[in-house]
Amino acid sequence: MRTMLATVLFLLAGAADGLAAEVEAATPFGLGLADADQPISIRADELEAISSGGERRLVFTTNVTVDQADVHIESRRLEAFYPKGQSQPERLVADGDVRLRQKLLEARCDHAIYERTQRFLVCRGHAELRDGDNRVRGAVIEFDLEREVVRVKGGVSVLLQSSTQSTPTAGPQSGMPDARNWAAQ
Repeated sequence: MRTMLATVLFLLAGAADGLAAEVEAATPFGLGLADADQPISIRADELEAISSGGERRLVFTTNVTVDQADVHIESRRLEAFYPKGQSQPERLVADGDVRLRQKLLEARCDHAIYERTQRFLVCRGHAELRDGDNRVRGAVIEFDLEREVVRVKGGVSVLLQSSTQSTPTAGPQSGMPDARNWAAQ
């Protein structure tokens, strides 16, 4: 069975610049993000809390970090939208040097929106997904975690290092798919 990242990188390698690439995988690039039932920890230098009609919006600025299970997010600004009567946000909007890490994988972009209950993540602006030395880039990277689909749009580029050049960051020891073995599977 092909590893998830291997399948994505294999299919994206054939995508022409400027075309959207859509890939079905078990969990996109391993970025399953955290279980929606896990608690979220948000830290920042400043917080503005806004309440209206029972709904809350929290605006965090400067040195923002978010942790939920094994997912870590950093940005300059983050808005968390809480529905009426809920203690967990339904949507997170991050702006400014956004970095999302899960285990050994990292996504970077200018702006990210995570719809927590729908398990849908959109990274816009200089979007990049890293697995060791391997890279997938585009204007937008969408992660539909429910349907298990990743879509990369706008100037898609893929950089795959050979197994002799790539820094080992995945495989059985890490619990993450090993992109270096994709051609052999």
